[in-house]
Amino acid sequence: HPLIWNQCRYLHYRKRRDRCQCINYFLKRMKNLWYRLLSGILVLLGLPACGEIGFPGSNMAEYGTPYADYTIKGKVINPQKESIPDIQVIVKEQYSAGFSSNCYPVDTLYTSVNGTFEYHNPFVSPETSYRIVFKDIDGKKNGGVFKTDSIIVSMGKATDGKGWYQGKAVQEKTIELKNEI
Repeated sequence: HPLIWNQCRYLHYRKRRDRCQCINYFLKRMKNLWYRLLSGILVLLGLPACGEIGFPGSNMAEYGTPYADYTIKGKVINPQKESIPDIQVIVKEQYSAGFSSNCYPVDTLYTSVNGTFEYHNPFVSPETSYRIVFKDIDGKKNGGVFKTDSIIVSMGKATDGKGWYQGKAVQEKTIELKNEI
């Protein structure tokens, strides 16, 4: 190739061994040139991605997943409106069409002495629903035997969020368990 030969003449290579060194030297320089060109192109293409999208003042691109901070507070009572302690509270995240999934986390809580419970999840998908199951696991202790019951709690829209953080939402529920016959 004339370009290679001209490069070799410029470097004053005359012997066959020197010609191979000349070709290797030239190929190395071409490889470095391509690396520099590709790096420059990637830098130029990457810079617009770091700026604002759309009109000035619009949101910048963010990588991640929206999340919210949800809290469910509740009280479990009997038909006489008295609080029931030591009730097992199982919290399951719901997914589409109201079905519970085994891939979502399940949390187990127990009501306190005054029958209250509190479930807190700081990293959950926005507008998540929960199926909460209430089980009497202590038998006749603490006021009798109660039927297992469940409710669906839809958290709705979280407030006071920014960016991927959608904000907080709190739901308060009172659950009345029926006596088992």
